[in-house]
Amino acid sequence: MYPVAPPAVPEFKSPNEQFGALLAPGAPLYSDQQQQLEKEKLDQLLQGEVFLRPSYAKVMQEPPEVVMANEVFRVVVAAFSENGTKVSSLGSKGSPWMLTASLEGGPPGARLQGSTTAPYSQGQAVFSDLAVDTPGGDYRLKIRVTSPENAPTLEVTLEDTFSVELDF
Repeated sequence: MYPVAPPAVPEFKSPNEQFGALLAPGAPLYSDQQQQLEKEKLDQLLQGEVFLRPSYAKVMQEPPEVVMANEVFRVVVAAFSENGTKVSSLGSKGSPWMLTASLEGGPPGARLQGSTTAPYSQGQAVFSDLAVDTPGGDYRLKIRVTSPENAPTLEVTLEDTFSVELDF
């Protein structure tokens, strides 16, 4: 009988070679890099956002003094805090506050047409396609927050009146 040969000594590999990962000497581990990225994402989620409470609204762009019947005009409204700082957002990105324009003055039966409701976004509400269907004078626009229902009262009425004429 022949003597049994001793078993071969297993060759040990470094953990990096064993799991197929090659790291440069002194480089941070993948798990440490991943943990740092996750921490940065968490910090961004937990970072508070400051919302200014609107105190008043101001018309930034009014309609012309005279518009033609059924001719489109634009009105822009912005909200401001008590100290006069422009409020950049009302509500959230997915659910911004909505402002609605209504017509005051002018002859009875006159109607405001176009998109009369606009979201407050990027520091303003833009009514880009308003029109009045009936010629007349002393028209005013009143713009107020209509959504959400529990929003504080915030409204503005144009100081200057405008008139609507027929286009011949």
